[in-house]
Amino acid sequence: MTTDDDEIRLGFSAGGPTVEDGTYIAKLTQYGRTTGQFGPQVKFVFEVDDEENAYHGSELACWADMPKPEGSDATPLMKLYKILDALMGEDPLQYFERVGKPVAFRALVGRRCRIRVEEQPRRDGSVFSKVTGFTRLKKAIAVVPASAPTARAPRAARQAAPEEEPPWEYLPDEPSDLPFS
Repeated sequence: MTTDDDEIRLGFSAGGPTVEDGTYIAKLTQYGRTTGQFGPQVKFVFEVDDEENAYHGSELACWADMPKPEGSDATPLMKLYKILDALMGEDPLQYFERVGKPVAFRALVGRRCRIRVEEQPRRDGSVFSKVTGFTRLKKAIAVVPASAPTARAPRAARQAAPEEEPPWEYLPDEPSDLPFS
């Protein structure tokens, strides 16, 4: 992915099909660092990932500011934090406190979340699709038939269950790691 702002803007803001207002399941396909009008940013490219949706395969880009000053923590009010929360399925700061390491962006490529898209007007009267929100996918809930017997695991087994690791791994020495401290 390039860091040339003009090329990024032309490649993803113009010429692509617009996606109607709505909420879509999407997966992260690319990310890259760039410098925007207000400083360092991360560009995320999402692809609508729902085969039954007319927009399946459509790509949408969005940009999120990096924490300023560089090296400071991302906060829950930042767009970057919200994107990570949606892709990780958990609060990034809580993950860091639990594991002791930040998550590398490249470990999130291929992960899915819900994105909210809104059509925005341009100066020339045309419209473009803007990603305006991010939410976690809900975890699947197993449906148990009412006639099925319920059995509880012994208390010792319930208490000794090991904590599962997240489906991503920490990738050291990655310059795109977020600075959570």
